[in-house]
Formats: sequence, C-alpha cells, structure tokens
Amino acid sequence: MRILRHTALAAALVVVSACSGDDNNNGGDSCSVALTGAVTSTITCTAAVGAYTSATNQSAVSVLASGSTPGLALALAFPGTLHTGTYHSTDAGAAGGITVTQGQSSWLAVAGTGTYTVSLTTVSTLSSTGQGTSYLIHGTIDATLVAAAQGAASVTLHATF
Repeated sequence: MRILRHTALAAALVVVSACSGDDNNNGGDSCSVALTGAVTSTITCTAAVGAYTSATNQSAVSVLASGSTPGLALALAFPGTLHTGTYHSTDAGAAGGITVTQGQSSWLAVAGTGTYTVSLTTVSTLSSTGQGTSYLIHGTIDATLVAAAQGAASVTLHATF
C-alpha cells in the first residue's frame, strides 16, 4: 500500500507542476465529482489536469479538489503519452489511485482494490517542453471505492470535467 501512495503522490506532483501558472485548466468548463453509497456528496473540483513526463514515458490524470469535504485525492498514471480514449485500473502499467476520506474512514480504488475507468473525450496540448507536456482534458471518471475497514459499504464516484 505504501508504494501505491508514493506512486499516486508522484503522479499528482507531475500533474500539478505541469499546470503551474494556469489557473483554469478546464478551459472554463465545470469540474465536479459526485459520490454515492457510504458517502453522499457533490464536490466542485478546481481542475482536472493531464500531463506527460518523457523521462518515465508516463502520463497522469488528476482531479484537484483541495480542501474539499469529504476529502478527495485522485491521481492516476498510465504508460505512454496521453490520448483520447478509455483507461482502466486493470490496464498494464496503470498506477496511482483514488481515495475519499470522511472523518476516520476512507475508501480506495488502487491496484487490486476497487476499480476505476477514465474516459477522455478531449486531450489538447497546453504546453510542451523537453521534459513533457501538459494537457487540457475533458471526460469522465467512474470508480467503485472499497472501504478500508472490512465489511463497510463502498463508495461510487462519478467525475465530470
């Protein structure tokens, strides 16, 4: 589990650094995350962002929702350059994960626990350097998050950006 957290953090840092200087990474479009099941809430996210790092040949997708209640951490990574299409938690090389926290409880979708599907309908280059590329992205993420506590109900997530 510790390795997965580090992978998710690394993916988030890559994505956030790729967005520096741009306050509107969704091109003015809305970004929201709906949670149902054990946690019911709608979170307005500040951005959904994509990035590619040439050094690792890995792309990342992240939804930024700092200070949200319940808490949300969403950073997913996939091999190769980012493109339109569908990515799954079961794809070879998929890394990172999704965590929802409320009080002392948490729910996860990481390798081997829970599931997620990312559907990107638009991937447009914002900027590109020798180190990588940042993208304006649009699409959806659907996930089933499993409770960290055994026997607790799951959370269903639907993000639109």
